[in-house]
Amino acid sequence: MSSKSLEKLFPASATPSRKVLRIFAAISLVVAFFLFYSHLRARYDLVATAKEVSPERMCGVDVKVLGRYGLSGSVHYVRREIVARHTDKPVPMSTRLDIPLLDTQSVNLSHSATDQDYTANCSEPIVVEVPIPPAPVDASHIDFAIATSGDRLIGALDAFAHWASDSNARIFALIEPYGDIKKIKRKASSLGINLIIFESDAEYNDRYSSLVKLLAENAREETKWSCIMDDDTFFPSLPKLVEMLAKYDETKPYYIGGLSESDKQVAVFGIIAYGGAGMFFSRPLMDQLRDVWDKCEADMEHGDGKIAHCIYQYTTTKLTVDPGLRQLDLMGDASGFFEAARPVPVSVHHWRSWFDADMVKLSAVALVCGTTCLLRQWRFSDGWILTNGYSVIRYSTNIPDDDISMEKTWDDMNGATDESWLYTLGPLRPKDPKKFSYRLEDVVIEDGLIRQFYIHRSLLEGDRVLELAWRKE
Repeated sequence: MSSKSLEKLFPASATPSRKVLRIFAAISLVVAFFLFYSHLRARYDLVATAKEVSPERMCGVDVKVLGRYGLSGSVHYVRREIVARHTDKPVPMSTRLDIPLLDTQSVNLSHSATDQDYTANCSEPIVVEVPIPPAPVDASHIDFAIATSGDRLIGALDAFAHWASDSNARIFALIEPYGDIKKIKRKASSLGINLIIFESDAEYNDRYSSLVKLLAENAREETKWSCIMDDDTFFPSLPKLVEMLAKYDETKPYYIGGLSESDKQVAVFGIIAYGGAGMFFSRPLMDQLRDVWDKCEADMEHGDGKIAHCIYQYTTTKLTVDPGLRQLDLMGDASGFFEAARPVPVSVHHWRSWFDADMVKLSAVALVCGTTCLLRQWRFSDGWILTNGYSVIRYSTNIPDDDISMEKTWDDMNGATDESWLYTLGPLRPKDPKKFSYRLEDVVIEDGLIRQFYIHRSLLEGDRVLELAWRKE
């Protein structure tokens, strides 16, 4: 700004000297930098203080772990310990506990301190009863097959390890030509996965359909069931899958699968087994398909539809729908499905794409309490509801303990309406727009301890972190 411009703003008697202006400018820069730096500290350089909690009720704060979550604002942190007590008595999916969940004041994590400043005097542990988990099963009688890419296969192995590790089940992967097959095999071997890789430069749909022939030609003497699935098909409990298949006579032709949850999807694609839910074929049906597959290859269908067409056109076997196999064609927010306290599905799909539910992190707590505690629900006296591995929520209205409805949180698609979902997911109730939710974002595995981090993010009010540390009794 020129001296003439300054004279217009200030009369001669009041025109500031250049020295005063320089001091003013310097102070302004310091203030601006301080404000900017304070914002960065709150957003990225998370450290802790405990002004909001008395020393005798203080809980240990792991600043190093919390600092990697990109928390913002005036962050509040609470930690509770949960002890899993196994029982052989029946345990409902949803249990009422006459104790509060958030009975401690939160720690304010917006000022400078370190975790060494704190003692680990948490409130009393919460003891919950969970069913005794099933014993490990031998799944050598089941072969699985996927068509995918090398990169996606590497990413899927951690999820496969949850159910396939050391099970004697075989997983066939038909992938496009990939440069480092040894890398994939090393990871699979380290996770205890029996992975067999085939390469093909065929288009994806053709590779997918050819899995039928690949499974039929590679069946071994002990093979009773063959499964075609997607690389994001997840089985929460292999014993539960083996139990499901045991309901059917494997000496007869069987084609078992799950439909889409939306009747609009079924109207478009037909009554077929949807591969994401996992489609299962008994050995007699696979033998029949092996003999007719070359004729069926000439047909114009692709993917799941082609497989269904071949079965319906060349055999007399029809689809057997098993409700435990879930395609989960739920777009957007699928929280209503997971928080409904319904029986845990045999399979889960679309968790890496259509909606967000990290099944690997969700299932990690099984290391402490077994697969029978996954998605099990506890309702606390202060209104908070824990759905194990998925969320901690509080509804804005009272939901009775005996309410069996599912909150419809997901988006409609392809012309679907509320009625479209009733057959597979009903009864339904409207979405609660004021529901307060902590969602599981991370799990830290330590010796004998599973630390779950549930986070509620809010730019206006600051983020909130609830750590639940699980251990066996």
